[in-house]
Amino acid sequence: MRIRFLIQYLFMIILLSGCMRATSVSEIDSPVPSLSPLPTATAGPTELPSTALPSPIPSITPRVVSMIQQNCLQILPTLPNKNYSGKLVFKEDKVLTDKDYYYNISFLDLSTGRVSSLTSHNPPKISPDGKKYAVSFVDDPTVNIYSADGQLLNQIPPDTEEWTLDQWLNDTRLVFVYLPNLVIAGVTSYEYPTPLAIVDVLTGQHVRVESDYPLIEDMGFLRQWEGGDTTKYNSNLSRVVYRGANGSIRLWDVEHETLLAEIEAGDMSITPRWAPDGSQVAIRGIDGELYLVSRDGVIREYRLPPDPSQSGVEQWFSADFAWSPDGKQLAVWTRAGEEPSFSWTITVTDGKQQAVWSQTDGEEPFPLRSLMLLDVNSGTLTDLCISTRWGPDWNYITSFLPVWSPDGKYLSVPALVDGAPDTLLIDPEAGTAAIIANGLTPLGWLISEGK
Repeated sequence: MRIRFLIQYLFMIILLSGCMRATSVSEIDSPVPSLSPLPTATAGPTELPSTALPSPIPSITPRVVSMIQQNCLQILPTLPNKNYSGKLVFKEDKVLTDKDYYYNISFLDLSTGRVSSLTSHNPPKISPDGKKYAVSFVDDPTVNIYSADGQLLNQIPPDTEEWTLDQWLNDTRLVFVYLPNLVIAGVTSYEYPTPLAIVDVLTGQHVRVESDYPLIEDMGFLRQWEGGDTTKYNSNLSRVVYRGANGSIRLWDVEHETLLAEIEAGDMSITPRWAPDGSQVAIRGIDGELYLVSRDGVIREYRLPPDPSQSGVEQWFSADFAWSPDGKQLAVWTRAGEEPSFSWTITVTDGKQQAVWSQTDGEEPFPLRSLMLLDVNSGTLTDLCISTRWGPDWNYITSFLPVWSPDGKYLSVPALVDGAPDTLLIDPEAGTAAIIANGLTPLGWLISEGK
């Protein structure tokens, strides 16, 4: 019975997909509300029947074909003598044991050059202001909250239901995803849409949030976002973006229970990302375009011009992009041409996972990604002439999400330097990129109180 339902459901998605691009449904001219106390309940309205798809009111979507200027960085073998502050956090490859897995985490103190490390069950999550991080250790589901200096601030014990740490909602609250088991065709998965818990990191107080919004995707076990959920809230829970069952990403006004905008998403596994102040959200569209959607549903679309170095080959925005702390720039990876077909298997050598890749169409399976900075207001892209490759140059599939310093002056990315995977610290103003590690993935930038 479940198998027949699953087939019918997927057939319905195919029929509904492709019916929209970007539409703004409603505009509410209200300021960003101030941060309110932890709510006692936050839930969506009763889900509409699948036949009750709202009729969006089309609006003008300004299309910005981004102009690209080059600012090629000088690669430095070591950090220049500058007054850097804070600690960069890196992860190494996932390590497997007989019963579990863990990560080796490194902390590089940029002012002293000293490196410390720990072993964690999952990579730590760094707060938006860089002053705290949350981490759990192997064989202990307790989530520990530390200051940037390593002082233990609080411990959050596991809930009575199974949950997993997702992300920081803001500087004082964490998002956990409940993962109730669901068995389909004899395979154990998780039930979607997933409820969330919003937890105050200093008091431990938490509230359950049900993600029951109209036409929300309930087959999330097929494609889930970073953190394991299918909803992403802004920092004060007044807005949420979620995956629609009709192949879209939807912006919902939680306070007024109103659909504000809808984007045809295509690969809905690409995580939307809210600006630090919650004023807009970045969403990658079905054709590799990038949308910036304001909290009131106003949409701006960015498309890349053809690549002149490859006879006008189409260019695309890739999956990993990150807001600068002031919300004025996005660090983005771009790529040119179609993504050729490939496959991989995971092997384990000396306890470490490795991806063994194979081409299926005789082409180069891993096109280079180019790092660029997008000026949100002008739409201008600055090409930093830094490249990376998703695939065999790294031991395991990893995120290439750029990491900004809390003051927005620097960023760190994994990149290819002379064909080898290195980790760079970039100073866009000085036009330099210094090698600070080999083959490590940056996770965040910690900064002490008062710095």
